[in-house]
Amino acid sequence: MRLTVTRTHLVTVAFAGMLAACAGEQPAAPDPMTPASGGESDVLPFAASRGRSSVALRPCQAAAYREFDFWLGQWDITEDGGPAGTNVVESLLGGCAIQEHYVDPWGTSSGTSLNSYDADTKQWRQTWVSDYGTDYRMAGGLDAQGTMVLVGERINAANGRLLIDTWKWSRLDADNVLQTGRITVPATGRDQQFFNGEYHRVPAVQAAPVISSGLCDASPYTDADFLAGAWNVRGLAGLNLGRSTITKSISGCLVEEHFKGRLGYEAIAFTYLDPVTLHWYRSTADNLGERVELEGDFSGASLVLTGVEKALGGEVQYRLTLTPVSGRVDAKHEISRDGGATWVKLPTLSYVPG
Repeated sequence: MRLTVTRTHLVTVAFAGMLAACAGEQPAAPDPMTPASGGESDVLPFAASRGRSSVALRPCQAAAYREFDFWLGQWDITEDGGPAGTNVVESLLGGCAIQEHYVDPWGTSSGTSLNSYDADTKQWRQTWVSDYGTDYRMAGGLDAQGTMVLVGERINAANGRLLIDTWKWSRLDADNVLQTGRITVPATGRDQQFFNGEYHRVPAVQAAPVISSGLCDASPYTDADFLAGAWNVRGLAGLNLGRSTITKSISGCLVEEHFKGRLGYEAIAFTYLDPVTLHWYRSTADNLGERVELEGDFSGASLVLTGVEKALGGEVQYRLTLTPVSGRVDAKHEISRDGGATWVKLPTLSYVPG
């Protein structure tokens, strides 16, 4: 649940990292989409940069990946005794990710978040995308009392000031969770709690019908619409790596990708335009327990996104370029080990209609 505000205001899965563990290897099994147990799996391109040639599926069994499970379920939310909306919070990617689906009591605002534990940073990360002009990119973890505390920074659209958001989730008992939201303004010293909502578990939510906000109906929000569709993802020599379903959700403010690949590999990616910074952001999580955060802008017809990943004891820059080409989408992957001075190309993947 988030604070409902007055409206004043994408994805290919670079996960389409879904390269085969050995990129040039031809599938030996007659059905490359059949999950395997204990064999090699598809991995993201950056995973190859870490020296991974094989990974075991279902890696998210450690205790850290279960720390937010108390939030899973279907919930009615109240604040000060009155209705504050509904939320469906589900476990995805074999327990490697959590996604929420929030709707306010009147259907006039909605949002979704992608949550996962990042083993590299030893933190939980959340990307929240709404249809009312407020997005969050936060990180954190459990405090000593078992409360999930996530903190992020964003810019106030009205005056350009830095805002620090702190959200907390506390398990009251098996069927009740308390969520609070707080804003800190370093420039003024203001520190104020603005949301104090209780989650009550229900057998099934009765969410209000969502009324589109209209916020994301035109450019630049629609500039990445070329990503939407049902695609076959192909790698080297046309090798079929899997299927990607990319849809626009949250009143068109989010491009949401769900990829299913060879040998049981799966991934989810959120790609979206931040309404304040007007930069594009992309968060990805997969069932190998990986998390990637990218940021960028359009260069001509191409969406170019970059980020930093840990690799072999250091850091590697990762760049994804998404380009529409005659009815398909090409996803070019590159890494740099020298701060972006030079880039090494990884295999380009193609999203082909089908």
